[in-house]
Amino acid sequence: MKKFRVIIISDATGDLGERFITSILTQLPKENFEIKVENFVNTPQKLEAALRRIKPDSLIFHLTIFPELKKMIDLFSAENKMPSYDLTGGAMDFIVRSTGIKPSWNLKRIHEIDTEYISKQESIVFTIKHDDGLRPEDLNKAEIILVGVSRTSKTPTSIYLAAKGYKVANVPFVSILALPAALQDIKSNKIVAFTINPKTLFSIRKERSKSYRSKEGAYSFLDSISEEIRTAERFYAGMGWPVLDVTDRATEENAAMVLKLLGKK
Repeated sequence: MKKFRVIIISDATGDLGERFITSILTQLPKENFEIKVENFVNTPQKLEAALRRIKPDSLIFHLTIFPELKKMIDLFSAENKMPSYDLTGGAMDFIVRSTGIKPSWNLKRIHEIDTEYISKQESIVFTIKHDDGLRPEDLNKAEIILVGVSRTSKTPTSIYLAAKGYKVANVPFVSILALPAALQDIKSNKIVAFTINPKTLFSIRKERSKSYRSKEGAYSFLDSISEEIRTAERFYAGMGWPVLDVTDRATEENAAMVLKLLGKK
């Protein structure tokens, strides 16, 4: 089996390129590809060092704003008969042609610390402080509230949404009586309730029990889980909350669906 190295060269963190390429590779046999990120490559000297580390049978993707570095990569690719693809060039050329606005080529602006950046940091802090039912007295300050039984991806979805700038609180549904009273007074356009297929949740909880080497109790029994979910869903319906089935959904998809259900961008 031939294995290809996918090299992502970035003058910043490389996270955007890695997420993009990883999403594409989900449609191909993953055993054929290996991803390596060369990040903070923002000078000719750093690029030369990164290019020396690239081995044969590599595919090069690059995200650099500097025309000089783009040319160096193109030259390396041609000389070594190694395919390369500019992830930003086509999009930037399209915008410039369509608008007539010239780019600044300022690397600092990629991760500029402005009011939006500070707001996102505040959202993350808020979300961490209000994870898993903490500080119920502050629920009215949250922009989004996620409710669901244990192990339905409330925390990772909350953190993902926080990184987008939303102040999120998540509340575990243990029983109707255990829900904070303050939740009853919150407008439903802030709340999304999570549900999940009982068999899927059974598998998740069983694995969690193994990892903690704990005995399986009602928490992980399939019949108990099914009843737990039915009880939660009946309550959600009574409250008029929108319900999201998170079965086999990725965190990113959950977050996008939450925003759609609440009519947010």
